[in-house]
Amino acid sequence: MHARNNDPDQPNPHMGSTCVKGEVEATVEGTGQDTELGRAASLLTGEKGRSSLEKTLLKIIFVLLIMSLILCLIVLIYLLVQGETVKSALSFAVVLLVASIPLVSSNLK
Repeated sequence: MHARNNDPDQPNPHMGSTCVKGEVEATVEGTGQDTELGRAASLLTGEKGRSSLEKTLLKIIFVLLIMSLILCLIVLIYLLVQGETVKSALSFAVVLLVASIPLVSSNLK
């Protein structure tokens, strides 16, 4: 914001200034996104696409998830062939699957 104080004896107010006591008479030349603070705020709240790093990480996570599913299925079949009960084999495979799922950050929507 560029503001000019109409009184030459007083200093000019600057962007983001607040009047604590008394009063000031000035001409406001920009508000909202037309100011530096407004542009910074719009960058923080604006919708953005995924970066290259985020895309690469999501691809890696997807591959790891598929590998986890396949390996857990192999372990389940192996345990059943070895004579384990369905309940214990399935229980072990589910625990293994949950432990192998990578955590995804909430900002990678």
